[in-house]
Amino acid sequence: MADAESFDAEKVANLALLQLRRIEERTLTLMEIALRQDERTGRLERDIGEIKRDIGEIRSEMVLMENRLLNQTQRVIHEFLRLEERVFERSPAK
Repeated sequence: MADAESFDAEKVANLALLQLRRIEERTLTLMEIALRQDERTGRLERDIGEIKRDIGEIRSEMVLMENRLLNQTQRVIHEFLRLEERVFERSPAK
């Protein structure tokens, strides 16, 4: 009976160690997955930061282009009004 009890205790201990090894393997797998996800999250955060910077640059360029367009429009209007004045000055009064 002592042999049977020691055999059962050894069997239980082996099964417990086997379960612990399986748990350890799963834990390591989960840690590797978490590490890969952390790296991906870091890349995404970096990419989002670059996109935000790019959007800011695009906005700045749009403002500059709008200002140039307004300046050119004002020049065209000014030239048109100046030419219109010349035409009226040269036309004979009725």
